[in-house]
Amino acid sequence: MHSDITEALDEGSITALIMLYLSAVFDVIDHPILLMRLELSIRINEKVLIWLKSKLSDRTQCVSVADKTSPI
Repeated sequence: MHSDITEALDEGSITALIMLYLSAVFDVIDHPILLMRLELSIRINEKVLIWLKSKLSDRTQCVSVADKTSPI
């Protein structure tokens, strides 16, 4: 990431870094609607959109404490 930003700055490109904390809030948001709005309203970069789609699709989570595990 550092080299990509440095290279873009050297080329004179406008560069932005957005860091997301993906937390439980994404469990209550309709992912297809969120992705559609990011794509159409903000016109987010295609590579970033593909990355977000992969992070928000087909994910499961469980919690283990001691010898107990929550359902997936």
